[in-house]
Amino acid sequence: FVFKSYNLNKPPSFYLHDEENVFFTNINEGTTCFIQGTDLQNSHENCTCKAQYFGKDCGIPAAAWFAFFQDKGSNPNLRKRTHPRRVIHGMQVSYELVLFETRLHELYNTVDAFVIVESNYTDYGEPKPLWFLDRLKNGYLRNFQKKILHIFVNSKPPNAKRNSWRAHDYMRSFL
Repeated sequence: FVFKSYNLNKPPSFYLHDEENVFFTNINEGTTCFIQGTDLQNSHENCTCKAQYFGKDCGIPAAAWFAFFQDKGSNPNLRKRTHPRRVIHGMQVSYELVLFETRLHELYNTVDAFVIVESNYTDYGEPKPLWFLDRLKNGYLRNFQKKILHIFVNSKPPNAKRNSWRAHDYMRSFL
């Protein structure tokens, strides 16, 4: 697992790899359809959309179509991307194990990277162990670690004892 030999003083480089999934398919010369939104058996000349999908290539889900695109479907500025956007989810961690695990399980197939920020100080500026990193180093969430980037903050949040919201803002500034 990724964090087994993790060195806090020399963290490894983190790379976002190209998506291996294929989202579109050509059904004939010049017609490309969004696989998930297309009834491929009935698509010959044009894309035949499944229920809840819209657009020329069946690539707009109903939630987006009815919220914004319904009247703009022929907008020339509306076109598919050549590459999917990257989705990076960032959060600070301290003792929120269940919350982090829930997010990881719910978002893993959608998110390209999970950036977590952890400090060796509490929100009130008191020293604390890096227990989240320690768990990762011991195999916690080993099947998910390839998408986790751990950022260590080795400084006290300024004015933390007077205003814990400043400590939260300080930690978020590292995301």
